[in-house]
Amino acid sequence: MKKTSKIAREWLDKKAEHFLQDLGLGKGQKVLDFGCGEGRYTIPAAYVVGDRGTIFAMDREGDYVTKTIWKARRLSLENIVGIIPSGERTVPLSSNNVNAVILFDTFHGGYFPERKDRELILKNLFRVLRKKGMLHVYPTHLKSHGMTFRGLVGEIEQNGFHLVKERSRKLLHGDTLVRGRIFTFRKSLTGNGSLS
Repeated sequence: MKKTSKIAREWLDKKAEHFLQDLGLGKGQKVLDFGCGEGRYTIPAAYVVGDRGTIFAMDREGDYVTKTIWKARRLSLENIVGIIPSGERTVPLSSNNVNAVILFDTFHGGYFPERKDRELILKNLFRVLRKKGMLHVYPTHLKSHGMTFRGLVGEIEQNGFHLVKERSRKLLHGDTLVRGRIFTFRKSLTGNGSLS
């Protein structure tokens, strides 16, 4: 596992919780960190939701989930549940289960090159989100995969969500502190995100 830089560590220690609270995460919530990686957002989110909340740390790479849970235990965090999906496009949670989904540095053509695959993921996320649930997307690597911000927003909105806010914020991308665009969507009450 790569050692976290001093700048990244300072951001994680001093800013990450506030960053997540600004997105709308709060005490007692259930949150899915889809593509959790090494848990850089999972761990601060666990502090934000507190003992009565739950963070579902999901990644197709089982080693990432294992390392995230190991880190959580070292920090005495018991509110993180690791999920290793049986398929890349499935979300093994019950319907109407979570208040929010964190979809950071994951939803692009590098991981999901086919639009139909991205649509299936969105339908799964729509299903697991509660009524008026929030989907927070930090898109990366779009240009290198022939995608645009406008096209990505369009794909998400066509699958049962509507954009409620766009922010430009400092956050971690890998081990680097960057300024990125974060898009927040709400699950539409009349959305077409149902699985067929």
